[in-house]
Amino acid sequence: MTLIVRKLGAMCGRPQRERGRPEYNFSLYLWGVTPLGLQQVEKLLGSLSTSESSSAGGMGARPIPPVAAEPEHLPPDVVVSPPDPPSASLKQENELIDLTDVAARETPSTVPAGYAPGTAGTEVPANYNSQVPREESNTLRAVHPLPAVPSAFGPLSWNAALPLESNATFDSLLVGPFNRFAHAAAMAVVSSPGLMYNPLFLHGAPGVGKTHLLFAMARSLEDQAPRGPVFFTTGPLLARAARAAAATGHGEELETRIAQAKALLIDDVHLMAVSESNRESLQKVLKHFFGASKAVVMTSVYPPRVLESLEDALKFQIASGWAVEMKLASGDLQKNVAAAALIRLGFEAQEDDARELLDRLGGEFFDLGRWLRRLGALREILARLGQQPALREIFSLLFVPLGAPRIVAADEIRQALSRSPARPSGGGGASRRLAVFFPMGYREYAVFAVERLRAQTLQYRIPLSWQEAIQQEYDPEQLYGVPFAMGEVCDQARAEAALVVGPVPGSGLADREGELLHALEHILHGGAVPLGWIPFDRIMEDSTYFRVLLDLGSVLGPPS
Repeated sequence: MTLIVRKLGAMCGRPQRERGRPEYNFSLYLWGVTPLGLQQVEKLLGSLSTSESSSAGGMGARPIPPVAAEPEHLPPDVVVSPPDPPSASLKQENELIDLTDVAARETPSTVPAGYAPGTAGTEVPANYNSQVPREESNTLRAVHPLPAVPSAFGPLSWNAALPLESNATFDSLLVGPFNRFAHAAAMAVVSSPGLMYNPLFLHGAPGVGKTHLLFAMARSLEDQAPRGPVFFTTGPLLARAARAAAATGHGEELETRIAQAKALLIDDVHLMAVSESNRESLQKVLKHFFGASKAVVMTSVYPPRVLESLEDALKFQIASGWAVEMKLASGDLQKNVAAAALIRLGFEAQEDDARELLDRLGGEFFDLGRWLRRLGALREILARLGQQPALREIFSLLFVPLGAPRIVAADEIRQALSRSPARPSGGGGASRRLAVFFPMGYREYAVFAVERLRAQTLQYRIPLSWQEAIQQEYDPEQLYGVPFAMGEVCDQARAEAALVVGPVPGSGLADREGELLHALEHILHGGAVPLGWIPFDRIMEDSTYFRVLLDLGSVLGPPS
């Protein structure tokens, strides 16, 4: 199964264990099979048959031995299959959603398992049923139809370049044993762009500093003679731009615009969704940079061995350049990293401040970036209220302890909604379009979550109103493709923020909640759509909504 998924990539649906047919272990649906794809399938089956026949001493092909692991626990070197085709309810007159994506979504062992709150120790009511009614097996299903808005694919969509962060430079980068080899390789590329390590592939768990190093390289490449622009983008953003340009007949224009850059830097390449609609443009872009000996640098959470399908789809080889793993800092180095980050945020941080910040994180150093963003958002909220507390006081407000996780029964949610007073959509002022996602069968939980978010917005006197652009349920048993589908829905609905009620404990996605959160956060980042995440077993806690409000802080605007 591993070999089939790896070789066929985008055509593969989710493996399903066969329980009623003992002669088979799994069934695997193929989507969007073209004549060329059919030839690829026949070639693969032929090679498998030959291999089995040879190993059996000429006795012919045999069924594959049973696999002990369920599909959702395939070994980490599996390139995860794409999501099922979108629901018919998502299709519009001008169909823009294409979910036959090539992307590696299996979490390797190097990614921290606790990237998001888990469900260990959760108290489950006796009448709780974890089997969500599954009216459809598709990844997402629209509860409210998409509102009538202008097409998301206008000329601005072609511009997939992101602005460079002024504070993320080599001077502000702390170098140590955890990133020394990556730093040396980056400096070599900057000194001889396109000639050394092309492509340079930086990989490692969230929080190791890949994006900072990538920004530093971009700034140095742009400033060196002859001066010229670099093209800095993300995998999801570049894939979206290529698809948008193709849909509007401007594919060549996009390719020409990107080709004018002196270097190509792609963050989160593992989240690049390659489909029939953008494959050719993406191939041409990479071919130009490699052919012209221009520097190409990529980052990924996953190592190269997991991205074979992406390499096949885009016709390039990571092995032709250099791959370097980056690791998390440890010990006192973590304190130095935290102190430098606080200073970049504009705080006059002391050594004790950095130490307290790490203590508050409780060992989850990989989550430092998220908490720093929350820290900046909280400072803006307090400024709105006319307050300028010391950094230690802000820490006390920010790290409010959470109670014990608890799964809330539907009756309790209904009672809370019935007692909830009628509220305006927020604190007045600017209106923001909000995309809301929730597990299948739990729409009332989403309604409750939106009401609590509005209450928090009013409580902190934020001049902002939340207008629901769409409510969308997702299949918590669909392990592959949910974050990509959510990203497409946000794009179509022109959402300015996203709110997600996490998967139900006991569902397939619950064990991979951290991976889902990380992927969706990075997919939405390219479109400047902030994400608020509500763990299912913390939906009643005020502290949860306070954190969500901080995570949505980028749409709040500067203090008035």
